[in-house]
Amino acid sequence: MRIVTQVNFREVLRQSWQFDGVDVREFLKSKDSPFNDQADQTVSIDQLKAWIQLCGREHGDTCDSLKLTSEDGVAFPILLIDVNKRCLVRSTMTSRFLALSYVWGKVSTPETLRSNLKARLQPQGLPPALPKTIEDAILLSSQMQEQYLWVDALCIVQDDAEAKHSSIQSMDRIYSAALATIICLHGKDANAGLPGVRPGSRKPQNIETRYSLLAMVSHPPPLKYALEASAWHHRGWT
Repeated sequence: MRIVTQVNFREVLRQSWQFDGVDVREFLKSKDSPFNDQADQTVSIDQLKAWIQLCGREHGDTCDSLKLTSEDGVAFPILLIDVNKRCLVRSTMTSRFLALSYVWGKVSTPETLRSNLKARLQPQGLPPALPKTIEDAILLSSQMQEQYLWVDALCIVQDDAEAKHSSIQSMDRIYSAALATIICLHGKDANAGLPGVRPGSRKPQNIETRYSLLAMVSHPPPLKYALEASAWHHRGWT
């Protein structure tokens, strides 16, 4: 729990980005406040984009240096999802792309195979329904105006032993080369979804008001503890 004050409410209350006013009491008590809106509770796309821009300004050269190439000097080839055309495209690790890290679990995922690769390289070639976490990552990438996304189940040809082995051996390089990695700490399988991407996908913060003056709200635990408690933390690779 965190105490809410006039000074810190924009840091503590996650939907404050939707609030144009300046009085925290109005934000907490108004029935029309985004804080109390059960139907929305989405993340701020502008904030996510601002963090990426900040990363580029503060340590862009360091991050760019991680975009490694294969031993013969040719950029490492990979498949990416074009989130606008909803299909796979052939590319390299030098492209600008987001990556998804998540838990497969026991959910049936329509993997990319040699038999369906050609079809998936055509516009709208991906299956119309994918596990919820993957669908949310595609939507989030589109909302952030990022065209390309890497997801292992779709971007590795699962029954091509040589290509699969090469991709698994280069997993660290793929994630290092990504502009940013979307990590799903929520849930235990690929249908958990990404809370906050779609309206209504997470509940409003709980609030306790004491003596009509002191307000306390639920607040996420420190990242270290959230990671340790997640199923994602115990997966094969992260």
